[in-house]
Amino acid sequence: MTNRFNDLDAHWGDKEWAHQQWEGPNGDMNHFGFWGPNGYWGHTGVNGPNGGHWGHTGHVGPNGAWGHTGYFGPAGHWSRSWGWYNGYSPNWGHGRWDYLWNEYPAAMAFGATMWGVNVVDYMFGVDNYYNPYYEAPVSVNNQVVVNYSEPLVGDPSSNEAASGTEDSPPDDTESDPLTETFDQARQAFQDEQFEQALQLTDQALALAPKDAAINEFRGLCLFALGRYREAAATIHAVLAAGPGWDWTTLISLYGNPATYTAQLRKLESVEPAAADIRFLLGYHYLTAGHQQEAVDQWEEVVREQPKDKLTAQLVQMYEPASEPTAQEAAPPKPDLQEPAYPLEKLQGNWAATAEGGQFSLGLKEDDSFTWSFTRDEKPQSVTGVYAIRGDNLVMQPDSGGTMLSTIKLTDDRTLEFTPIGDANELTFKRQ
Repeated sequence: MTNRFNDLDAHWGDKEWAHQQWEGPNGDMNHFGFWGPNGYWGHTGVNGPNGGHWGHTGHVGPNGAWGHTGYFGPAGHWSRSWGWYNGYSPNWGHGRWDYLWNEYPAAMAFGATMWGVNVVDYMFGVDNYYNPYYEAPVSVNNQVVVNYSEPLVGDPSSNEAASGTEDSPPDDTESDPLTETFDQARQAFQDEQFEQALQLTDQALALAPKDAAINEFRGLCLFALGRYREAAATIHAVLAAGPGWDWTTLISLYGNPATYTAQLRKLESVEPAAADIRFLLGYHYLTAGHQQEAVDQWEEVVREQPKDKLTAQLVQMYEPASEPTAQEAAPPKPDLQEPAYPLEKLQGNWAATAEGGQFSLGLKEDDSFTWSFTRDEKPQSVTGVYAIRGDNLVMQPDSGGTMLSTIKLTDDRTLEFTPIGDANELTFKRQ
């Protein structure tokens, strides 16, 4: 991790370095967050437009599904490799990260994106996620399956996936209920049996509640049924943790593209266009490659829903870049050579109390850390390694991702902890 700080220190003010450092497979984007080679593993596998067949997995985990190949992401956008999935949209990847990097220089060193920051903040229990369209959880057989008041992020306490090992390939006769059920849901959708498709999708979610592709498909079913507020709530939770589909993927799910066009025109005709309608329109516009039209809709959402931080972030990413001022073009170079405070004053055990509950942080001499908190009366814990340069504390969990924060040691027993972005600040006391 310290190499990242060294690289940033050597290339300070060189925007082209950041651009090249984080160029992604589909253009200008980075891999931080939970997608690409570092996590947001696509959804490839059942017969799809690319002609591939992923086959049976036999492994369905608590936070999604993964297979014998090991193609799973860290706690974030868990998803099986679905073959019909062509990839996340290049338009979703063409957003700007400089608004984040200018304010938090360490974010440039680690290529931080809005998705990565949001997901890790949730993993650490310091997130401020708010879904303005959420009304009720999804239940199957009277059991709650998924709750869209939370982003679609896996449980970092579960190390099953992170330590997943490759098993021998399953026998071709081996049954895979998840694949079979989701295949049936997609076929029903192709046949324009949208209510049946939704019911089958909910059954699939019961097996893989955090699977990003299944949840995004559920949002499409609700859109097709004209249940726009529920669709907006679903897509909001999906986009809080990762980018959306590309156009090829979305339109391939329809037996007749004209059906999608008619459904989109119906959504566009809703009057008055409330925030949920505009949010959903923005999602569809960006997926189809109409970036400015998406931003226009989301800007209206922000005015109507000022607490909707996700949409505000989307606007920041996709609105046209303004010409930087001289100060923005060359911000002061921070001291990234050494920690701002003696390590012996930072290492040890710390505790904090916040509205979300109790938090504990342990910084060990071997550069490992422990972090624990309680969510919904359930203890959560995160372990990994850390590095400190300047006033930046960077923690990389074993389950994936990077927590970026600034710290201030106000006295020998008080440590102020501020995650980058819009997360909750914590004041720790030495134990």
